[in-house]
Amino acid sequence: MKIFQLRAIVAVADRGNFSEAALELQLSQPTISHAITTLEEELGVLYLLEGVMVRC
Repeated sequence: MKIFQLRAIVAVADRGNFSEAALELQLSQPTISHAITTLEEELGVLYLLEGVMVRC
């Protein structure tokens, strides 16, 4: 787990979508998506389900 991955998931949660999160973090949308997917795989938990944030 990296701080970058946590920042990405927080940005998506705050902004509500990947595109705005990418703009906020000055990264591309695929980079944000990859960071979150990697974090989900590392933790074995899905945070996003069909574009809807899962509240834990």
